[in-house]
Amino acid sequence: MPSFQQLDTDKNGCITLDEYGFALRLIEQISGASSLQINSTSSESSSDVPGTTASTKHAQFAELSSYVFNTSQLGAPRRRLVEDYIETTGESEGYSETDEASVMAASPPIPIQHMSPPPPSPPAPPLDTNGTMAFVALSEYAQSHLGEAVGNANVTTIIISVNWQLDPSYISAYPLHISRTLHIAGECMDGLCEVDGGEQGPLFYILDGGALLLERLSLTNFFNTNGSVIRMSLGTLVINACNMSRNNASERGGVLHADGGNVTITNSNIAHNTARFAGVAYIYSSGHVSISECNMTGNTAEDGGVAYIHSSADVSISDCIMTGNTAAENGGLAYIHSSRDVSMNECIMTGNTAAEDGGVAYIHSSSDVSISDCIMTGNTAAEGGGVAYIYDSGNVSMSECTMTGNTAQFGGVAHIHSSGNVSISDCTMTGNIAAEGGGVAYIYDSGNVSMSECTMTGNTAEDGGVAFIHSSGDVSISKCSMLGNAAEDGGVAYIHSSGDVSISECIMTGNTAVYISDYDFFYVEDVQFAGVAYIEFSGDVSISKCTMTGNTAEDGGVAYIHASGDVSISDCIVTGNTAAENGSVAYIRSSRDVSMNECIMTGNTAAEDGGVAYIYDSGVVSISKCNMTGNTAEDGSVTYIYGSGVVSISDCIMTGNTAEDGSVTYIYGSGDVSISDCIMTGNTAEDGGVAYIQSSGDVSISDCTITGNTAFDIVRSMHSLPSPHREHQIQAEVP
Repeated sequence: MPSFQQLDTDKNGCITLDEYGFALRLIEQISGASSLQINSTSSESSSDVPGTTASTKHAQFAELSSYVFNTSQLGAPRRRLVEDYIETTGESEGYSETDEASVMAASPPIPIQHMSPPPPSPPAPPLDTNGTMAFVALSEYAQSHLGEAVGNANVTTIIISVNWQLDPSYISAYPLHISRTLHIAGECMDGLCEVDGGEQGPLFYILDGGALLLERLSLTNFFNTNGSVIRMSLGTLVINACNMSRNNASERGGVLHADGGNVTITNSNIAHNTARFAGVAYIYSSGHVSISECNMTGNTAEDGGVAYIHSSADVSISDCIMTGNTAAENGGLAYIHSSRDVSMNECIMTGNTAAEDGGVAYIHSSSDVSISDCIMTGNTAAEGGGVAYIYDSGNVSMSECTMTGNTAQFGGVAHIHSSGNVSISDCTMTGNIAAEGGGVAYIYDSGNVSMSECTMTGNTAEDGGVAFIHSSGDVSISKCSMLGNAAEDGGVAYIHSSGDVSISECIMTGNTAVYISDYDFFYVEDVQFAGVAYIEFSGDVSISKCTMTGNTAEDGGVAYIHASGDVSISDCIVTGNTAAENGSVAYIRSSRDVSMNECIMTGNTAAEDGGVAYIYDSGVVSISKCNMTGNTAEDGSVTYIYGSGVVSISDCIMTGNTAEDGSVTYIYGSGDVSISDCIMTGNTAEDGGVAYIQSSGDVSISDCTITGNTAFDIVRSMHSLPSPHREHQIQAEVP
């Protein structure tokens, strides 16, 4: 009888399933192999091996009693196939085809761990003339053996080389439980091997201690209540170079539902998956999730078009393209309900949509989110946060990002509801739109916003073309360029809060306060308040080392202040700002203090009153060490005081200012004016070459140089009788 030839192994110790036709059934016994390879039909696979013709198959089969799988690749000696037959029959010779069934019956398949035994395998199709079986005719048969291989502790690698549609009844009843390290890879001629779930699932269930690596597979058409392709309780999942598409979960996780463990997805396409929560991945409980170099397109969910992260999982998303993902409610890309960190780096997020809040991300709880070096374009939220909606106390950091054309009702880029903080640095924000407040950022409650080294151009909102602050949130803007932003109130910032605002080393040019009708951002009916900043309530504002040029509003070309907060403007260049009515630079309606120090204010124009500042009510204004040249107004080319406001002007140069009345200041009401150590030259007015007073207010001028001013008088008072309560109605000391 010819001696048995051992099964060939490749350099990795893999046994190819089609080496011998009868070897398909022997897979149940090859427990010593380090891996199992499932290949398509090969008519040449056995012709190169001596003694393997169809007529010698059973003779070789009998000789297996003297063969032990003991090669360097296969490890220690293993169970002998025919030993069970010898023990059963007491015979070692005369093995026949009829006896083969007895041998197989005496050697049942190795049971699969952590699951009920699968149904019996269907009968194997007949061998062809070369003793091989076509895999495409064996999908149901091989599927049961795949389950056995997964359950076999000695198999670490499974290679699939044909497209495969799973038996729906089998996969729904017997998911593959992973409790050890297993690698499953596709090696198909045309690229990825497709595994079709037949609208059933899940395919894999990863248990505590399990680790699954999937490569070069296309997982499609799976369905389950939670996690249509993969469910995991703990363990580790790694997916590389795979496609996951058209999978559906009726509840959570169109592809993955993870109750814990670590998940890594790289270099994969994830498209058109759906679920109620998380179109792709639902992460619950602790663990770490890393997604890199992936395309995520057209995924849909009620909350979290791609991912829903609940609890304390860390999430890192890098170098991904996320396009056209949709949430019927919140988080077009991600819904984060967690206390752990989320980072997005070098991603492109385009056209993601939320029907409610967070076109890209909805963040609920105290999560920290870091977004860096990303491009966010055309994302939309029907309510709040075209890019990010932050609810509760989550923090968001955005750096080196480009945010263009994002749209929301509140906060074209970010909406902060509660105490969450937002830091935006080195970003370009262009053409973002908010139908109501905050073309870039809307802060509701006590959240803080910091913007530094950013360029904000052409952003539009009803209130606050760049930022709207409602509540006590603080805003710090430094080293930014704000160009051509538009709003009904506050072309750059609208502050309805007690929060503080600090603006330093910025360039603010061509910002406009315009009336926007019915959220139509291109229909201009009238001009309103504050080309740069509209401040209402008690917040403090500090503007320093800024250049403010060509800003336009009805009242307050640069700032409209209607509050009790203090305002400080220092070391600024304020040029060519225009008010259609009052205060080309500042309109102040407040009882608090306003100081202007070391500023250059040139060529500012108010069509009515206050070429530089219009003060209404009882605000206190201090102007020192400023150069005010060529400013124009109907009354008071530099300051117009209406009410009981007090103005102190010292160490200033006021040259070439023009007004009908009061070329420098016009006082209407009971406000007092003190001017000291100033140079006032070439100012022009019909009445009051320096000051025009139509009130009971006092004017004191001391240590000033007053030359070349054009008017009948330097100080004109309209009082008919002096007040008995004042020692001096007008006191002028001119050297």
